[in-house]
Amino acid sequence: MNKKSINTYIISGRIAQAIELLRAAVVRPSQYAVQTRLEQLKDNYLSMLTYLRQGIEDKEQERIVLYMKRELLTISERLYREEQKSFSSHRYYHTLKVREAQSGMSLEILLEELLEPSLKQNNRTSFDHLVNLLFESLWTSETITNQQMGLLAKCDEYIRLTAASALTLALMQYWDLSKLSFLSQELEREDCSVEYRVRLVFAIFLFLNHYKERLPLYQEELQSMIDRVVQTPYFRETFLAVWMRYVYAMDTARVADIIQNNLPGLLKKVAPKLRDVMGDKEEIDLSELGESEDPELASLEEKLRDFGMFEEEGADTMHVSFKDLKGDYFFNDLSAWFLPFDTHHSRVSKVLERNETLKAMLPLFTQKLCHSDLYSFITTIDKMPMGNNMVIGGMPMDVANEALKEQIEDAKEKELDYERLILYAAKKYVENYYRFSKLYPDRQQFVDPFERHYSPDFSLLYPYMNINMLLSEGALFLYKKKHYRDALSLFLSLSQRQIADSALFVRIAYCYYFESEYEKAITAFKHADLVQDVSLMARKKWAQCYRHLGQSATAISMYVDLIECYPDREELLLEISSLLIEARAYSEALPYLYKYEFTSSEPIKAQRPIAWCLFLSGDLERAHRYYEEIVAREHPLPSDFLNAGYVACAMKIPSEALSLFQRAVRHYSSQEKLFDEVDTDLPLLHTHLIAEDVFVLLDGAIALNQKE
Repeated sequence: MNKKSINTYIISGRIAQAIELLRAAVVRPSQYAVQTRLEQLKDNYLSMLTYLRQGIEDKEQERIVLYMKRELLTISERLYREEQKSFSSHRYYHTLKVREAQSGMSLEILLEELLEPSLKQNNRTSFDHLVNLLFESLWTSETITNQQMGLLAKCDEYIRLTAASALTLALMQYWDLSKLSFLSQELEREDCSVEYRVRLVFAIFLFLNHYKERLPLYQEELQSMIDRVVQTPYFRETFLAVWMRYVYAMDTARVADIIQNNLPGLLKKVAPKLRDVMGDKEEIDLSELGESEDPELASLEEKLRDFGMFEEEGADTMHVSFKDLKGDYFFNDLSAWFLPFDTHHSRVSKVLERNETLKAMLPLFTQKLCHSDLYSFITTIDKMPMGNNMVIGGMPMDVANEALKEQIEDAKEKELDYERLILYAAKKYVENYYRFSKLYPDRQQFVDPFERHYSPDFSLLYPYMNINMLLSEGALFLYKKKHYRDALSLFLSLSQRQIADSALFVRIAYCYYFESEYEKAITAFKHADLVQDVSLMARKKWAQCYRHLGQSATAISMYVDLIECYPDREELLLEISSLLIEARAYSEALPYLYKYEFTSSEPIKAQRPIAWCLFLSGDLERAHRYYEEIVAREHPLPSDFLNAGYVACAMKIPSEALSLFQRAVRHYSSQEKLFDEVDTDLPLLHTHLIAEDVFVLLDGAIALNQKE
């Protein structure tokens, strides 16, 4: 059965069609009771429609339809669960079948065993095994009872932290208000720690995102829960921290690409030069590099500063370092990706016992790494042949420990205020969840909350929180990082919540522009301009939209108006001439170019297109004079020699053309690049010269250069 389509029918009110699809999904004798229930719902629905056709007002109609929708959604979820349990090979259903077969180890029994005080201390391996079973049981449970909630609430924090993540995954798999209710109730605990609060709030946040189409059907129950949780201490601060960390996570792939594709190769390339500059020092001091004249050293300095800026902004700079270190058998268990870091865990305790130096440095690593990365760091060390001699930051571990002793002590003693602790915990947990969503081997079988372009529904949180601020801050961050599609979804949500000002419509237009949706961008620019005259920059982008749509005349007309409004903006002359040249209106482009040439301090910017326009307009003599001056300047471009050669060839001066083509061949980085440019130019030049003449002269130029 196609659960997604059926649920869409139900939510949108296509109840009769949904009932027929659900009836077709009933195929087992054990499901005949469901078939009977569907028949009852269908009869009730048809009766209601009959009354409606007769014009009989039914004050309960809205309530009845709501009830039917909820009932049908429950049936849909259960039928799908039973179907997939029989046929699917996905890990969820395989685990569900295994847990159902282990009837002697029910959720209640598991919780009662984990509540035994001595188990964690005396038999840690068994304790860790039971925690994993608990995670799987909660993840695959259809619902949780009041008794199970009570037992779970009595467990220690380590278990509850793990359980919160299991219930989060469970909610992403199936809708269940009992799990959401438990998570909400736990926020009301007096002993709710920062880390636990972050996990609980993140679960609620993902739930609100994932089920936004279904939320209105359960408005009453959900609003009651939200009304309670928003009154809990630091809920608003935690929700804002979680939201911004979620938004930051959208930028992780870009940050990882920048780090991975730039720093390692550059460091390797400049290592000998660094040794010359730094002598025998172990660490790079950027201040000692100074204003290096070596372009590679200067590039390294710039990249390292960018890396430092990423860290200052709070970017997830560690993902790229640890994404390939999740291969240990420890990560075969789903729960391992969400466990709070514990030095007594059976997988890492012995590693730390054997490596006192590593253990001593843990406070520093704990400050930098999320829990998943800490576990992968230690399990990786365990498998390394160098053991205690692992190199950190270019130093053996024992040397690094001594060198970083002061930082380690600072990390031990560092105390953050509560709101800073919230930010810190939110960063680490969202990074943890990101690791799972992007690196877990069977990740395709799970909902990836970082993949979709979310337009979150925060309506249940209004008026307790400033929803406009949440959306605005998230959108501006994504826009700044050039995630235009993600930013657009938030800007659009914002435009529906408030009286949209001109600036908001302009940002929407820019997002559409950078996503190549030019017609939508034009509409947004028009809306912005109705509210308030848009800026010069916005109007230029607006004109470019018409250009991309092939409506050059409209774009040119807009630029004519801009030049009248902004006569002192010289760049407009070049930009309109570029549009005219693109439209092959060379004669019309020349007046704008001449004006720029005579008024600008950089006339060369106009002289190249002037020469090109004169050539394509057939004014070969004047084009020839311009190109003579251009190629005689310092640092001419390779294309200057090529274009000058075209003109000489068109003027039937083969000796000059051959000489210019020789110089062009010497300046182009490769012959392929040269001939690619020639192939692009020739369709424009067919009325002025013969292609064969150009190729003969270019071939001669290459031959002469090789001979010389």
